[in-house]
Amino acid sequence: MPASMDITSSQNTRLNLSVRTINHFLPIGLTLFVLSACQSFVTPEQTAKLEETAQIRSTNTTASSSAISTAASPSDISGAESASRSNSSRIEKDFTSIWQRLSNSFRLQEHYDHPAVKAHLETYRNNQRFFDLLAERAKYFLFTIIEEVEARNLPMELALLPVVESTFDPNAHSNKNAVGLWQFMSATGRQFGLQQDWWYDARRDPLASTRAALDYLESLYQRFDEDWLLTLAAYNTGSRNLERAMKQVAPGEQNYWNLPLSAETRSHVPKLLALAQLLEDPKNFNITLAQIPNTNPMAVIEVGDQIDLAMVAELIAVDFTLLRQLNPGYLRWSTHPKSPQSVAVPAGKAQQFRENLSKLDRSSFVTWQQHQIRPGDTLGGIARRYNTTVEVLQVANNLNGTQIIADRTLLIPNTSSKAIPAKLPLTSALRSITPSVPESIVVQRGDNLWSIAKRFNLRSRDIAQYNNIGLDALLQPGQILDMRFALSSGKDGEVHTAKLVLDREIYQVRRGDSLSSIALRFDTNIEKLLRWNGLSINDLIFPGQVIQVSAP
Repeated sequence: MPASMDITSSQNTRLNLSVRTINHFLPIGLTLFVLSACQSFVTPEQTAKLEETAQIRSTNTTASSSAISTAASPSDISGAESASRSNSSRIEKDFTSIWQRLSNSFRLQEHYDHPAVKAHLETYRNNQRFFDLLAERAKYFLFTIIEEVEARNLPMELALLPVVESTFDPNAHSNKNAVGLWQFMSATGRQFGLQQDWWYDARRDPLASTRAALDYLESLYQRFDEDWLLTLAAYNTGSRNLERAMKQVAPGEQNYWNLPLSAETRSHVPKLLALAQLLEDPKNFNITLAQIPNTNPMAVIEVGDQIDLAMVAELIAVDFTLLRQLNPGYLRWSTHPKSPQSVAVPAGKAQQFRENLSKLDRSSFVTWQQHQIRPGDTLGGIARRYNTTVEVLQVANNLNGTQIIADRTLLIPNTSSKAIPAKLPLTSALRSITPSVPESIVVQRGDNLWSIAKRFNLRSRDIAQYNNIGLDALLQPGQILDMRFALSSGKDGEVHTAKLVLDREIYQVRRGDSLSSIALRFDTNIEKLLRWNGLSINDLIFPGQVIQVSAP
């Protein structure tokens, strides 16, 4: 499996997928598109639509190729200033709703009538709360995902894969350590260019992870004989597992429905197909989709320096929580010291951000580096080495005294003066980022009451009681838990997240913490912390994260 793909060259040819009996690519200018995707045919109605938009897509392909950057870092996709591939195309302008644009390009309808698809369709019927939650999460990122799928001329059903994988949660984390909208494992993510370090995890970045996921899907499509159902199965279970299953079936019967797959993989593809069928006619299934305009809701602006996200929130007068929601790839309080250094902001705030950024004194930027404490190091010695002060290091690392511990990491602010400026923007580097309790949660694979309660520092028995389920109840993927009990009204009448109460069993990670320092503080060891929290030794912890520090 290739570690990366030549995106530019593949896009220039991808508009005309080859049929197996044809070994050459048809010119883009032809009005007839030859499509094979998943060994299927295109209906006359679809052919007419494709003929109508063929010329439009061909003129946008060049701009699309230049607009797509590597999967490791986002690119500026905002408005007229970006190399947006369809802002001026009829494809975008023909639809007022993103749902219309989505369902118009489905291509796997021949599989919708399978009994397994029909069975899963019933689980979506009348489930209005699920689709309300889906719309709320998808409203910022679905537009870009659709654009990426369109640019490659892939079946639009692929845009729904994040619904099945993560219920469109960029911060989703499975019990197998798959992360993000597309649920990338660490190794697979790196194979497809997804940067993962202390500052940034591209698996959580909806823009970067979408490009990597589509690269991955295209490589699987070629590997599995251009069959989209097998491709989707391989994405879920892994290509080797799928190949082993195929070997157990006679060569002429190696289609998805006949393979001896795990229960999870057997339901994975029908769920996606059922979801697509419902979105073609939601009213028929008693579902109302919240309106999402067919316009890009955000702009990605290249800053060119490491910048505190709280400063960005101040510059454009938006809530810090919203800015975090638009930039889930950043694991800390700021952009990356090197790359990426771009920030996603609401589209309507893009110009304001550029103007205020241009007026900002560059000395206001605070960059950071890490120092691994060695035996014999002192805080004063480290301060002198980095031309700063003990007080600055204490504030930056939330230290009460001068005692430091070998193997811990200190953050060193690189500033033009020896003191952290008083206007270090809201000093978000020194504050925790507390996870907000949503009104409802869609259960993911591996979730249980304890893990959900731990995530938001709540009590599992409160969740169970409010949802009228047993404390030892087995939760099912897709099940919705009502979390409104954890929300309280403030003095101003607004709804606020319930105050998190920390005790000896639960600890909220602070700046400068490491698993070793937390283990030392609570008289335990790293192995237990990993086991109690479902973490691996390579997982990152971040300020605001809630850690179980005693046996559950």
